[in-house]
Amino acid sequence: MTCTMRHIREEFTMERARCRTTLLLLAWLFPLLFIPVFPQLSSAQMPVEVNGSAYWGGGVAGLINDRANEMFTDLNSSLTGSKPNNDTLGWYVSTGMELPIWGRSNGHVILGEINMDFRKFGGEQAGFPGAGGGDVNTGFLIREVNLIQISASFSPKYRFDNFHSSGRIWPWIIPVGLELGAISPPGPDVNPIDIGTVHGVGVDYMLNSYLIVGVDFRYHLASGINAIETSSFTSGVKIGLRF
Repeated sequence: MTCTMRHIREEFTMERARCRTTLLLLAWLFPLLFIPVFPQLSSAQMPVEVNGSAYWGGGVAGLINDRANEMFTDLNSSLTGSKPNNDTLGWYVSTGMELPIWGRSNGHVILGEINMDFRKFGGEQAGFPGAGGGDVNTGFLIREVNLIQISASFSPKYRFDNFHSSGRIWPWIIPVGLELGAISPPGPDVNPIDIGTVHGVGVDYMLNSYLIVGVDFRYHLASGINAIETSSFTSGVKIGLRF
């Protein structure tokens, strides 16, 4: 009887694992069905045949407020003699995609943008308690604590394709977009997740039918639901492939 019950539990566990894997695959594959369909909804309205792009960029990133003297950024720094973790300037890399939604008769284009970026603002050493010894003077394990943010944003972008007579210079604005982000180390409530908005301006230049380069500035406004102020800005360059 015991063997039979154990066998039933094992089969149930395996079946549940298979169902969970199937659901995860469906959740991952379902959005991909819209990639080839979505741009075609308005392709006839586009002022040129090719309008979307995939891009990669990077540049300077900055925190509006530093994160010095927090519980996790400067752990035991007063005992180890480490500098405050107060860096506010750093760098970022990003990648994203622009999908055409609506081409207006005046030559302006409304796009939907998906953007992901990684920002690093420096770091300082902190002291962590641990078994097996540590620094001979303090007794703590000395480790570097890096200030990091990652984010994914979903934004409407308004682009002025007829700005210049050549048709190659495209200024654009992002009035407001939704941004989901995470920080490391977490804030005082040990919650690394935050939600906020992103606002941006920039200019793209069409090198040829397939390549664009551009510059942009974005302000990332955090909501502070993780009990810490993590608003930041990014300013950099990008290169993109048109499709």
